[in-house]
Amino acid sequence: MLVVTTARESLGQSDVNDDTEKSENVDSSRAPRHYRPCEVVKESIFGAGDDEPFTPLLLRTLFTDGWDDPWIAPPSDSDMPVRQGWVNAPDGLFFRNLVWTYQNTADIPGDRSANLGLFQFQSPLSRRLWMTLDVPYVTTLSAPNAASFGDLNLGTRVMLRETRRLSIIAGLGTRMPTGQLSTGTGLMRLNPNLQFWAHLSGRWSMRGGAGVDVPLNNFDLLPTNFLTNVAIGETITGHDVPIFGDFQYYMTATLRNNLSSNVSVPTFFSLTPGFRTHLGGEYYLAGGIEFPLTQPHPYGDRLTFFLVKGF
Repeated sequence: MLVVTTARESLGQSDVNDDTEKSENVDSSRAPRHYRPCEVVKESIFGAGDDEPFTPLLLRTLFTDGWDDPWIAPPSDSDMPVRQGWVNAPDGLFFRNLVWTYQNTADIPGDRSANLGLFQFQSPLSRRLWMTLDVPYVTTLSAPNAASFGDLNLGTRVMLRETRRLSIIAGLGTRMPTGQLSTGTGLMRLNPNLQFWAHLSGRWSMRGGAGVDVPLNNFDLLPTNFLTNVAIGETITGHDVPIFGDFQYYMTATLRNNLSSNVSVPTFFSLTPGFRTHLGGEYYLAGGIEFPLTQPHPYGDRLTFFLVKGF
């Protein structure tokens, strides 16, 4: 019984009542506002995010609660870890960001390297629905040298459950073949997945996810695979510390297993140590370097930096 109770509390069961009690402490005489669908989307993208008190979203009310309400940012208490993205880790969260990413992949077989420049628009559309549009404006691959526009990605997420300490999300990523095969792009893939974010203790948090990555081209070299990520990290500074505000360090583990019986592809496992910091004015800088640990290595290491503007 103790084990079950502890597990439920660590997954956010115990804070549902706490969230509800806090929302009841605000002015209960104010009637809830009703929004038209276009107003829900507009307020979710451009609104303050705190016009209404935060209340938990539950799985049992998935089809009745949250779809017609603008996004509400979860409380950002000083004793809680910061809710933002990490390199190579599923978010397990809703947030509003403009993201500029640079990525370098070294020591690809054949003495090659690759570079990626990416812009992302990320925003909730309601309390239950979130989207990202990823625009890879340049991809390069050396030996021979080639450059092209990359593959667009449209990602959608549905919030299954959200409290102050836990969020669980169902997502779908759709990669569209807008690039060129000469740069390893021009591919179409689907990635249905589940993600979570959890507050552990103090300012420690964990996030993770699992999903199936499915190629829709018969010439794709990476077969259907099962991708799992888990990450743990800590926030160690306050939000207003110059340059190093909301500083987080973390470690992400990635495991990819081949599900296709037609193609033999070895299991892939990597670790990605990384950081994230608030520079000021809601600009964030994050980085990480991925080290493949299984043989044969598909590449030597992969360095990723991204600059984020929250809005």
